[in-house]
Amino acid sequence: MTLTAVRSNNARPTDVLPAYRDFLDACNARDWHTALSLVHDPVRVQGVVTSAADYIDGIARLTAEHPGFVWTVGQTIAQGDHVAARLRTPAGPELAIYSWRDGQIVEYWGRA
Repeated sequence: MTLTAVRSNNARPTDVLPAYRDFLDACNARDWHTALSLVHDPVRVQGVVTSAADYIDGIARLTAEHPGFVWTVGQTIAQGDHVAARLRTPAGPELAIYSWRDGQIVEYWGRA
């Protein structure tokens, strides 16, 4: 799969919780173009700067290898431009922390 990130200079500030749920819904629906539109390019993933397309491609590979894989939100906490989410997955619980800017993810850190 080849994806191209689009950086929007017209992005307006957004409430991070609805944007996060849109991102998670897109990932669960395997709507990679929508998911990609919610990720800044470049993005920091687990402390490493990478392209938005590579980040989404990694999620797409995970779900292709495990077709029934979905993320279910157990709890979210938002503060400013940051979201922490306790998720349930077929592989077990996951903690995910995101930083957002202009309606896009700029940083992700997570632990399963």
